[in-house]
Amino acid sequence: MTISCSELVVKMREEPGLILVDAMTPEQYERSHLPGALNIPFSVAADVAEKMLPVKEAHIVVYCSNEACWMSSEIAALLKSRGYSYIWELKGGKKEWVTAGLPINGTSPLARKRSQQCYP
Repeated sequence: MTISCSELVVKMREEPGLILVDAMTPEQYERSHLPGALNIPFSVAADVAEKMLPVKEAHIVVYCSNEACWMSSEIAALLKSRGYSYIWELKGGKKEWVTAGLPINGTSPLARKRSQQCYP
């Protein structure tokens, strides 16, 4: 299933236990990521997913850099194959989130500027 940025903002407000998974490299994650996201890079997801996400009934949103990035789809498929019940992929990825003007965290200048920003 996919979820839009506006749907994700609502879900983040309504579900405090929602888990965001950033599928990119640790370096990309460090530069910018959605607030509260865990970094589970595609390259190690098969080895660490179940350790980092022990509750298979958790609501999980996986994202990547943009629409063309395939890593979030692969991680979502991996999680589904391992019995996770509620998995969404962020439509348009982090690029869509940033374009919508939503807050991000990290070390990049844009992330530092937006880290204190509130959701609309």
